[in-house]
Amino acid sequence: MNAALLAVYLSCIAEVETGHLPPSRRDRTVGSAGEVSRYQMTWEVWKAFCPPMMLAAHANVHQATLVAGNVLEARCKDHLNRTGMPPTAFEVYRLWHRPGRGKLTKAERERCQRFANLVQSKLQSTDTRGQKIPSNVARR
Repeated sequence: MNAALLAVYLSCIAEVETGHLPPSRRDRTVGSAGEVSRYQMTWEVWKAFCPPMMLAAHANVHQATLVAGNVLEARCKDHLNRTGMPPTAFEVYRLWHRPGRGKLTKAERERCQRFANLVQSKLQSTDTRGQKIPSNVARR
């Protein structure tokens, strides 16, 4: 996944998960189930993708973005290996919010669609510096 697309995905995840709009102070947000950072990762995910010396750094925007990027890239790569196709934006949010779990509820489908709409909007207004954005990104 190219850096421009990853940045758009992470920005949209933060916005959907915590209402984060730069320059926000939502980096210390802890979810009802103990999810951490603006990206609302569970502690299990955070610990699996974070270097041991940085475990307490979930409120650090740079560390949280690095960890979230690693998580998202791993999940998208797994999706590509399983399906032979890169995930759409709708699927990216599903991979983030509910990886490997059954059927989505109506509310979850609506959040996936909201995420896909945000991605499409940001891609139309973002300078990607010549990086190719896959044409299937916003399609469901």
